[in-house]
Amino acid sequence: MIPLLNFEGNAPFEVYFKCENSTSSLNVEYLLKGNIESIDLSKENTTRKRVIGLWKKTCFELFIKNKNTDDYFEFNFAPNTDWNLFHFLDIRSELKEFKTTTCPLVKVKQSNVEFQMQIIIPKQIFPDKFISNGEMMYSPTSIIHKSSHIYHFASIHPDNKLDFHRYQSFDQSL
Repeated sequence: MIPLLNFEGNAPFEVYFKCENSTSSLNVEYLLKGNIESIDLSKENTTRKRVIGLWKKTCFELFIKNKNTDDYFEFNFAPNTDWNLFHFLDIRSELKEFKTTTCPLVKVKQSNVEFQMQIIIPKQIFPDKFISNGEMMYSPTSIIHKSSHIYHFASIHPDNKLDFHRYQSFDQSL
């Protein structure tokens, strides 16, 4: 697992990320460790749904881009297993919910000091030819709401700017 970096510096907890590329899916895991008391970790619900604006509360995000194109996808996952998927034609283009009948499988586990989210993203969720081994880049991020403070984690914060929608943020290869 790789540690994600908090934009604001120190945080009373840590966020880790892992992504494995299998033949038919991307297997993703987020791990929140440490003082997770009073973090907004809504309880898992039985009626998972797609919701716009998950980033307004604690949210785990995954940006995925093909090296050969400008377009990219943004997945949002809430602790209660609600989710969404957006497709951007290029940086800062209009927010558009991506239409798909395929849903990621999201499972969560929680203790007093850890929150774990495991996600299986079927590759069939993407358009034909978007996924090709060796050509994909990704950027894991998370927005954590704890008490009255918001923490912004990512694998990299280019130019010390808080902006998850930058090509320079895609620093991990699949």
